[in-house]
Amino acid sequence: MATRRINKELRDLENDPPSFCSVGPVEDDLFHWEGTIMGPSDSPYSGGEFSLDIHFPLDYPFKPPAIEFITRIYHPNIDSNGHICMDILHEEWSPGFTISKVLLSIYSLLTDPNHDNPSVPEIAHVYKNNRNLYEFIARNCIRKDAESTWYLEYFNKEIKHLGCRLRKNMVCKLMENSGNSPCGKIYNLNDKPIENAIIHLKNCHDIIVTQDGKLKNFKEQELLDTNEDQKELWELFSDLIIENSQYMDTISRTNFHQFIHKLDPAFIMPCQETVDSIIHASYNSSFSQLQQLIKNEATSISLAVDLWKAKNHQGYLGITCSFLDQKCELRDVTLDVAYVRYPHTSEHILDALEDVISRWKIRDLIFTITTTNKSNLKYAILNMKKPNWLGCIDHTLQLVIGKALKPAEALIARAKHYVDCSKLNEFLEEDNVEIVSIFTIIIIINPFFYELRQ
Repeated sequence: MATRRINKELRDLENDPPSFCSVGPVEDDLFHWEGTIMGPSDSPYSGGEFSLDIHFPLDYPFKPPAIEFITRIYHPNIDSNGHICMDILHEEWSPGFTISKVLLSIYSLLTDPNHDNPSVPEIAHVYKNNRNLYEFIARNCIRKDAESTWYLEYFNKEIKHLGCRLRKNMVCKLMENSGNSPCGKIYNLNDKPIENAIIHLKNCHDIIVTQDGKLKNFKEQELLDTNEDQKELWELFSDLIIENSQYMDTISRTNFHQFIHKLDPAFIMPCQETVDSIIHASYNSSFSQLQQLIKNEATSISLAVDLWKAKNHQGYLGITCSFLDQKCELRDVTLDVAYVRYPHTSEHILDALEDVISRWKIRDLIFTITTTNKSNLKYAILNMKKPNWLGCIDHTLQLVIGKALKPAEALIARAKHYVDCSKLNEFLEEDNVEIVSIFTIIIIINPFFYELRQ
C-alpha cells in the first residue's frame, strides 16, 4: 500500500513539478526523500534555499511523513533541530494529504508563521513584539549560511531524474589550469561533499578562504611592492622554513624577531600571507616543471599510495610516482599529500586519488598502483579497474612474520617459565640447564619455520 502510494505521488510530482521546491528519493530508498524549498519572495527568507529530510512510515498514508529542516532557519515553528510544529504533520494529519500539499503548507508557513502555537516561544515573542528585529535576524541567518557555502559559487547544480530516483550533482564550472577545457569535476550532493569540494578548489584551482572569511586566489596574489634585495631575502627565508620543516608560526615569534633584528635592523620580517604566497609560487613553478618532465620522459609510471593519520586523526593520502626516464634511470616524484575526508572509506580515498591524478594528467600512463594490504586502500584501487593493484611486499612480509611469531609467543613464555623453575631446583646440574635451554630453542624455532614454509 505505502509503496504504491509513494510511487503515485512521485509520478505526479514528475509530471507537474511545483515551482517553489524540488523533491525526490535519495538513491534507491523510496521511503527516504530529500527536498529543497525556496524562500518566498514576500518573506524575510527570500533568496534562501532550505533543505528538507523526509522519511515516509511503512504505513503511509495512514501516518504522516517525518519532515525536518536540514538547513538552519530562524522561525517560531521550527526549532534548532529542524523539527516542524505544524498540525497537519501531527494530530490533524489525513490520508487524503499528499507530500505535495504538505510542502505547500511548509512554504506558506515561511510567509505566515503560527505564533500562537510556536515550538520556539522566544522567537514567537520577537515576531509578535518586534517584527523588524525578527526579519533582520531571519535575513542575517540566511546571509551567514550563504557565506558558509561560498564554494557553491564555483559549481553548477544539476538535478537528474533516474527513473524513480532524484540525483543532485554539483559540477565545477571553472576552467582547468591549462585553460583549454572546463574542469567538470562532479560531486553528488547527497554525499554532502563540502570538504571534498573545498579541497578540489584549493588543489586544482588555487582558491581558498582565509580565516577572516575572504576569498583568496594565490595566482593573483603578488609580493609587496619592495626592492629586489628584500624579495630575494624573503625567498631565501621561505626556503629555510621549507627545507628545515619549520612551523609557519616561526615568523610571528617575538624571540625570532629580536634575533633577526640584531643581525640586520634593516630587514623587514614578511607576514605569513607573503610567505604563503612565495611558497605557493614556488610550488606552482615546480609543479609545471615536474608535470613536463613526466610527460617527456615517462612511457609508463607506477604509483605508491599510502594513508597516514595526523595527531588530530585527519587522514592524508601520500602519493609517489616512479618511472624510468629515457636513459633508463629511476625517477621518483612526490605528487601530493592529499586530504581524505572521514570516514576513510575506499570511496573517499578514490575520490582524493582521482583528484590528484586528474590534476597531474597522468591517468593514461599509470601501469600499477602499490598500496599496503589494508582493505580500504586495496578496494579503492580495484574500483579504478584499469591500473593493476600491487600489494606492498614489505607490508606482506611484516604480516607473514607477525603471524608466524604468534604461536611462538606462547612457547617462549612457557619455555622461559620452565627454565626459571629449573634454575630454582637445587638438584638440577648446570649441564642440564644448558640442555633445557637448547631444547627450548628447538621448541620455539620449529613452529616458526613451519609458518614461514606455509
